[in-house]
Amino acid sequence: MVSIYTEKKYRKAKRRFIVNKINLYFNEAERLYVNDFLSIKEISSRLKICTKTLYRWRKISDWKTKRSEFLKARQGFHDEFCEFGRKLLFSINNDFSSEEKIDPKKFYMLTKVFPMLMQILKNKGEERVD
Repeated sequence: MVSIYTEKKYRKAKRRFIVNKINLYFNEAERLYVNDFLSIKEISSRLKICTKTLYRWRKISDWKTKRSEFLKARQGFHDEFCEFGRKLLFSINNDFSSEEKIDPKKFYMLTKVFPMLMQILKNKGEERVD
């Protein structure tokens, strides 16, 4: 038979373990869900945490809202970046059409911006398919 003292110690140790688990894994699980778009099952297998616990954390901390806000912010940045690329190309095209000397800085900037724009457009295409 287990004494009451041992039972209390056991409950206290269990609570400490749960608190430590939350401190260790909560922020990482939230980051994986919100920023890396992993599912609860993927996070569960990666961090070795019960899916029920993750669903509870998601509900308590409102991870769904945080994920949608992150997506909106990211989408806004991508749209602004694409608009910048369009303006840059339009400016170079205008200089070329009017037979003015094209500023080398614009070409340099285009060489730096173009690969990033292509990656954004590629990712947008992949998101539409899903």
